Order: sequence, then structure tokens, then C-alpha cells
Amino acid sequence: MLAARGIKPATAAEILARADERRIWYRLLHSEDENIALRTIIYLTDRREGRPAQQINVTGGIMHVSPEDIERAREIAEQLMTAQEPSGSQPPALMPAPDSTRR
Repeated sequence: MLAARGIKPATAAEILARADERRIWYRLLHSEDENIALRTIIYLTDRREGRPAQQINVTGGIMHVSPEDIERAREIAEQLMTAQEPSGSQPPALMPAPDSTRR
């Protein structure tokens, strides 16, 4: 996020090292602008508790994928890749080029 705004992380760290962050957060939380106070609370809560899991809409339904599903998919992909590897040291046979004289 900082890089997108043209601020290097090292520069941001230098700026924050000189700032009284607690005072800044306090001021934001007690802002007269309720939108700023709400956004500050949401931001700090997300940082403390992590953002809630988001559901992804796939073809009109909700898809739930567990870590076990992902591991099983990886196992199947590995089996498929192993089955496609040529056995022995011989390179796979090439298909002959189509004969351009035939019609």
C-alpha cells in the first residue's frame, strides 16, 4: 500500500518513529467526524482480530473449500503429473508431421 502511494517502507518507519502514534490514534478515535471515528475503529479492530473470512460466489453458489480439499487436489494433481511422465530414459515418441500432399 505504501509503495503504491510512493512511500517506501523505510521512509514510513522513519516518520512513524518520530510520531506519537498513541496520540494520533486517540485523536482519530475521538474525531468530531463520526465517519473518521468509525473507520478508525474498523481499521483497528481488523488489525486486532483479523478480517472475517469472505465467501466467494462461484457460478451462483457459495463454495466452501477446506484445507483437506486443497491437499487432496494437490495429491490428485501430483498423481496426474506422475502418470504423464515418460517411463525409462527414452524421449516420448513424436507424432509424424501431417502429409501436406494428401487431401
